[in-house]
Amino acid sequence: MTKVIALLKTYLLLCVLFTTALVVVFSIPASWLRNHLLQSVETIQQEGIWPKVGGIYLLQIDNMTDCLMLNINACADSSHPVYAAMMNEYAQNYDDARYYLNMAETTQQLLEKGRDQMTGVYSYGRYWHGYQVVLRPLLLLLDYSKIRIVNYILLFSLAIYLFFLLLKRQGSKIAWVFMLSLLLVAFPVVPSALQFSTSFYIAFIGMLWMMKSSWVRKKEQNVCLSFFVIGAFTSYMDFLTTPQITLGLPLMVWIMERKPVRKILCVWKMSVYWFIGYASLWTTKWFLAPLLTGESVMESVKENIALRLSHTVYYGGEPWEMGDFIRMISEKTLAHPAFPFIAFILFLFLSFLIYYVVTHRTMTHQKGWLWLVTLFVPCWYLCLFNHSLQHIFFTWRALLVSVFALLLIPFIPSDHEKDCRTDSLLQ
Repeated sequence: MTKVIALLKTYLLLCVLFTTALVVVFSIPASWLRNHLLQSVETIQQEGIWPKVGGIYLLQIDNMTDCLMLNINACADSSHPVYAAMMNEYAQNYDDARYYLNMAETTQQLLEKGRDQMTGVYSYGRYWHGYQVVLRPLLLLLDYSKIRIVNYILLFSLAIYLFFLLLKRQGSKIAWVFMLSLLLVAFPVVPSALQFSTSFYIAFIGMLWMMKSSWVRKKEQNVCLSFFVIGAFTSYMDFLTTPQITLGLPLMVWIMERKPVRKILCVWKMSVYWFIGYASLWTTKWFLAPLLTGESVMESVKENIALRLSHTVYYGGEPWEMGDFIRMISEKTLAHPAFPFIAFILFLFLSFLIYYVVTHRTMTHQKGWLWLVTLFVPCWYLCLFNHSLQHIFFTWRALLVSVFALLLIPFIPSDHEKDCRTDSLLQ
């Protein structure tokens, strides 16, 4: 009962905090941001909506979604901050299905002519858009290109700090496995898009919290609350980009730090608390928005649930069958000159993993909790197959969880080894 009360208090506190923070930042007049927004849109127009690093499809940068974030800022009516914070409106001048290709041009027209001159204003209220709590104040001081620089400095600083912290607390092998895992999912590209970055910030801060916080070590309830809050912040900040990493990375670090005896139980239990935080806060937005504004977002929610559960994806404004879309993505990937080298690296990795499993059967069996964590991302992909496939150029980075878990298997102690403490949480 104590744990339930603590969860309810935390939930209500987060609802108030999330809503208040958005209302405060949407009180900032759009005119104060106008110059930096115009400069930001010019940068995106120069680069294009979806530039590819090295021409590689899976290294495509999502300037379109970043431009949509800017559009929401330009469209916001700061004289009605509650409405702006809840409905998250964006404007466009194109009615065809490929309006997103003109997102930069549309946003520039919005800034120059005002929202009253736009063909349509639409709501994106099914998400919280909590990133605006950071982005909108930053736009008072910086344009998009400078915000990117800040983003690179902060994300790389966090990654390097985590590397040295893991080096100190877990040893060099695990620290280097962490860095290798980041490289395998092309982490150096991540800070180039704000949309890619939010989950990495939450995951990295969650890892730091699990390693550095004395509060989280005191009792089981604090660990459960921590994962509940991490899940809640993920739904607040993220666009379904790579939410799985905010569960997987902190969870693996916590288990390595605390070494609980019943590790598989820990994985299940903390995953449930993370999911409750994630789902409860997200669905709360769907009901809070109409309560505060009188405008419903449920039609958008229903349409997108139906789409994500369907077997159709949209590409180039046209519906594609799943098989055709997979074939097209495969052709794009296989056609790149770097594919043979990448395939060779993957072959070596899989060969080593198979060799290790075959030659260390007992040991790998005793690390079942890591095998379970490895399945987080594939299971998510199966449940949200439409979204994961349609946006594969960024959703694939969630595989960081699976890669890190698999690479850890040879380097962490088995359950039967002496350093597995018996006085840990969740025995």
